[in-house]
Amino acid sequence: MAQNQDRAEPDLRPLDVVLIGGGLANCCVALALAKFHPELRVALVEQSGGLGGNHTWCFHSADFEARGWSLLQAAVTQMWTEYDVRFPDRERTVPSAYGVITSQRLEGAVKAAWAPLASFEFMFHQSARLVESNRVVLQNGEELHAKWVLDARGPEQMALTDGRRLYQKFLGLELRLATPTSRSIPLLMDATVPQLDGFRFMYVLPFEPLRILVEDTYFSNTAELDLVALRKRTLDYVKSLGLEVSDVLREEVGVLPMPCQRTAEFSAESPLKLGYAGGWFHPTTGYSLPLAARVAQVFSQPLSAWRERLQELGSLHARQFRFAAFLNRLLFQGFKPEQRWNVFSRFYGFDEAMIARFYALRMTHSDRFRVLCGRPPRGLSLNPWQTGVSP
Repeated sequence: MAQNQDRAEPDLRPLDVVLIGGGLANCCVALALAKFHPELRVALVEQSGGLGGNHTWCFHSADFEARGWSLLQAAVTQMWTEYDVRFPDRERTVPSAYGVITSQRLEGAVKAAWAPLASFEFMFHQSARLVESNRVVLQNGEELHAKWVLDARGPEQMALTDGRRLYQKFLGLELRLATPTSRSIPLLMDATVPQLDGFRFMYVLPFEPLRILVEDTYFSNTAELDLVALRKRTLDYVKSLGLEVSDVLREEVGVLPMPCQRTAEFSAESPLKLGYAGGWFHPTTGYSLPLAARVAQVFSQPLSAWRERLQELGSLHARQFRFAAFLNRLLFQGFKPEQRWNVFSRFYGFDEAMIARFYALRMTHSDRFRVLCGRPPRGLSLNPWQTGVSP
């Protein structure tokens, strides 16, 4: 496999696929192409020296179909059989499997899959200056020509067309503990903490008795993060659990747009926008792994079926996306920031099958009816001006 080769003369043979960006979305596609289309000529362009960045992606077992699971199984770092949630008025253990993929594990899986394939090339320390349907011009002036161009350069490329600026933002600390934790399953939401800057909750993944990931997460009207304050809050929370920190192993920061509506349809034409920039994520939770796996499954199909399958998937996703974005609008306009936790507490009163469909972004008409009907969450206001968000 060639990596960053010095080309004495331009290679005029067209590539089959150019992947721009080495994050989650294109890594999933890279695994699909390696497994199902090793005969293709593929290049992956990444501005850094590695794949996956510095991220932790989580998923529910119902998020994947069998083929998607087969693609990503080698990248799965850890699985648990259930998880906890906590709210001021509710605590629950949900009997649903939950897993995690780390950047390091994902990078290893992609590199291992590409290693024996001479026509699959990584182009690290390169970035795209121009992206067209069948042509990519790199910053160094080199041109790549391909039948398919997949652009997945991240959420900073995403435009919120409705003018609202609502965000999910977080600081995560991976910690080595001096005292072991007794927690053996994830705590997905602990909303018993003070409600600051919107809906706030703590998130805990127990990798090992002496190694955990703790995230301080906010569904907020602003993108600003006071990292000094968040580090202190996170460490204070860990201390409140009776745990002593030995070392901070890693820090992870994210600021993700939360759309309140979606008007554009998902394109099935090259250049194809993938990942967050292309809208392939869950608008309410920010989870992107389930959609990345579904898109990757398209590229496991015969080449002649790619466009049709993308159109079908895009149509299905657009309908789910619009409803989830509508829920965001209700959350931000219908509740004062300090009351938003009531929405999630009510949601976790539903059965685990419906909860799983929500996270997988596969809600049925019946699910939508149940979410919108019945006794509303406490704190619902019909006056959006009381919530801090313009109508």
